[in-house]
Amino acid sequence: MTPQTYAVESMKQPDLEEYMFPLWDSVYQTTVDLINSRSTDREDMDSILTAMAIDNETEDILGYISENGCELFIEKLVEAGAGHLQPNARWQCAELIRRRRPQNGDRVLKILLSDEDEYVVKRAKNAIMDKDADCDPETILG
Repeated sequence: MTPQTYAVESMKQPDLEEYMFPLWDSVYQTTVDLINSRSTDREDMDSILTAMAIDNETEDILGYISENGCELFIEKLVEAGAGHLQPNARWQCAELIRRRRPQNGDRVLKILLSDEDEYVVKRAKNAIMDKDADCDPETILG
């Protein structure tokens, strides 16, 4: 299933979870391999973000990226994620920004604050208001 097909199918069946994908273990391992390769290729980023969207309940991929992703990779991923088809990928980008605080994080959070999905907006606000954050909420929220 391509990322575009998954986007369409998940709109029809919003409860698609990773356990419903018979090859999930393979998808997960391929995603980890892409993360470890530090590839910032657009197709690879799209595949990682789609896997994150599928994995949104367990956040295993998000956790792996948060613990193992290099700074440049995370910057590129959250940048790509701000415009991704899947809201479950976009809110995880906000969470990744909260956890890792990449240099472009404040700018990406501003974009996510205008998202059409209310949960994405909520997670972006949570990332901004995190008491441990090293950002100025006034600057981002205006």
